[in-house]
Amino acid sequence: SNLTPKQSVIGTSSDMKSACRFIRTIEWKLIECGSNKELYNLKDDPHEKNNLIGAQEGVYKELKEGLG
Repeated sequence: SNLTPKQSVIGTSSDMKSACRFIRTIEWKLIECGSNKELYNLKDDPHEKNNLIGAQEGVYKELKEGLG
């Protein structure tokens, strides 16, 4: 696994609409807000414009495990 404590950041945030969780590594960022999921390759897409949640299932599963 490429997720080590030194490479990943886990956090939560909430607003009036939903609670969100996220995990970020050097290369990837996964955001979950309720049923909404977003996955970005930060190396190729630093402005988070291309959601890869359907295209990178292996990365999603590995990051999801990191969220617990």
